[in-house]
Amino acid sequence: MTAEPREGLRDTTPYVSPQPEIAARLNTNESPHPLPRGFFDELTLAIANLPLNRYPDGQMRRLREELATMSGTDVSGTWAANGSNEILTQLLQAYGGPGRRALTFEPTYLLHTRLCSLTHTAIEHRPLPADFVLTPAEVDIAAALAPDVVFVCSPNNPTGNAQPVGIVQALAETL
Repeated sequence: MTAEPREGLRDTTPYVSPQPEIAARLNTNESPHPLPRGFFDELTLAIANLPLNRYPDGQMRRLREELATMSGTDVSGTWAANGSNEILTQLLQAYGGPGRRALTFEPTYLLHTRLCSLTHTAIEHRPLPADFVLTPAEVDIAAALAPDVVFVCSPNNPTGNAQPVGIVQALAETL
């Protein structure tokens, strides 16, 4: 017997973020400015004595403690991960999956759809209003669909606009 990957996996293409030649790419959170003078010297000093032959602390204790201190929160409620992709995957592993559904308001971050596919989470796409700002109508849509996960980017990717805090809170309260 030959081991076969799960159905549909062979049809999945690699994720590639569009890289247009423009001054600032909002879709990849890049800065159009070069790094400050001396940055690489400081970086070299910062990592010179790190034990790079050892796995790092998988629970990121020191980082979480420092983040909690900076934000004035408890370390038990502080989450650190290797970029948003890891956080989104972990959220979908916990709240998505077979028999569960996510909701996006488009246009938005393309990776939401991809990660839903990889975690077997069904996904509903609804359009953002013409000005790309969520309104009470989108809260009503979410309430009617009753998804397990709602994705809201603020600032949105690729539009760059922020969503009203009250609308995001209302969306959270509908779940």
